[in-house]
Amino acid sequence: MASAGASHVDDNTGVTVLIVDDESMVRSMMAELLERYGYRVLEAADAEEAVKLCHADDGQISLLITDVAMPGTDGIELAETISEIKPGIEVLYISGYSDRVLMGAGRVDRGAHVLTKPFEVRELMAKISEILGTGS
Repeated sequence: MASAGASHVDDNTGVTVLIVDDESMVRSMMAELLERYGYRVLEAADAEEAVKLCHADDGQISLLITDVAMPGTDGIELAETISEIKPGIEVLYISGYSDRVLMGAGRVDRGAHVLTKPFEVRELMAKISEILGTGS
């Protein structure tokens, strides 16, 4: 993921994003970036930790950003579980595979939000803005 450059803050106060990725560097870089844009960020290294965070968090989690391929429960199964805990949550899948490959293999539904790794900061922020309907 490319550098964000200068610090940038938007008014995304009250918007919570849950990032789930077993790669700590990817997860922490995304978390740091989103915090600079004003998002409240929760981080989890795996599905079990993510589910615990969802149960423990009383607020609304607006967006789940999850890697598709993770040890144990994958991101697709995780999204289904979290959608039951937090109805209405939006999901952004990140993967080394393109959305065409994932959809063609029946891994994700057509129309699902997918961002292919590696991605640029501007691509991530544009996708989040598209999903949440914000100006970030």
